[in-house]
Amino acid sequence: MIQLAFRPLEPLRFGLRNLGGVDVFGVDEVAYIPPPTAVLGALGALLGLGADVDCAWRDGYDFSDLKSLAKKVAGVDLALATRSNEPVLWGPLLSIRGEHLLPVGEYALPVSLAEEYVEKAVRYYKGEENAAKEAAKLLRRMAAASERIGVQLDVGKTVRYMYRAKYVAYVDDVEMLFWARLVRKLDRAVVRLGGEGRLAAVEAREEGALPAGSQRDQYAIALQPVLIYSDKPVASVEEVTRLDCVEEVYGTLEEDRFKVRVVDFGLGFSEVCRRRRPMLKALPQGTVLRLKSSCGDAAAIGILSEIGFGSLYKVYKAGGSAQP
Repeated sequence: MIQLAFRPLEPLRFGLRNLGGVDVFGVDEVAYIPPPTAVLGALGALLGLGADVDCAWRDGYDFSDLKSLAKKVAGVDLALATRSNEPVLWGPLLSIRGEHLLPVGEYALPVSLAEEYVEKAVRYYKGEENAAKEAAKLLRRMAAASERIGVQLDVGKTVRYMYRAKYVAYVDDVEMLFWARLVRKLDRAVVRLGGEGRLAAVEAREEGALPAGSQRDQYAIALQPVLIYSDKPVASVEEVTRLDCVEEVYGTLEEDRFKVRVVDFGLGFSEVCRRRRPMLKALPQGTVLRLKSSCGDAAAIGILSEIGFGSLYKVYKAGGSAQP
């Protein structure tokens, strides 16, 4: 696989819902790192594959555009499996001044502290409330979202409507590292990444296997949202469709506690098809979980894990030593 380094050139936008007008009360939500759909779309545009993308879906979304992109970019036929040992994309890890970190919402966790962080999540799950406060001390803020007002113009340059949108600015000069299966070599370039025409530089680096954090083990931190489906507002792990590999969920850190959350996650806007993909339910990025022993070799889990959703960074065991 090829390592891809994305470096934001300006604040980025990875919106999770439709933009709201300034006259409508609402809360815009964003992801702090590029989801696989945004990265795959950027790679497709960079490789000149947009005209060949299948936009056939009509009555209901059938993933045809993503299937087509995965085939063109990586030579992979998506089977829509719920786990992947070698997804089209895996990541990201963050590189800040030469140090590798894991994204945890708007924060970053040094890779060297991943085992300790997971161990504290497990301790909190077992009733040690102070463990969450200890875990919070391991994180560093890496991004902040701010809201701006925008104007949509028609062909005649008259105002059609105004809208508000959040953009993510990074507090350090950060590189987002993905590992990708590509059928063609990439040159260094500037690409649109995410919504509102935001730009990032991308560079292809060394080839090789996935990092140690993708390899066989049971405890993990989700680098990307784990896409799921449930027709119930509250359900046990066994009742959630597409969560076949998960034994326990310890949640994400919110202030002074770990909380198991399910969020709405939009699959983004297809620039080629000029249509918005649907929203799915997801365990948010940064969720700590434990896999079933039968899934210990999975690098990504959940719906669309084959393109990198549900990418996992694993630790040897809660409280144990790091992988080599």
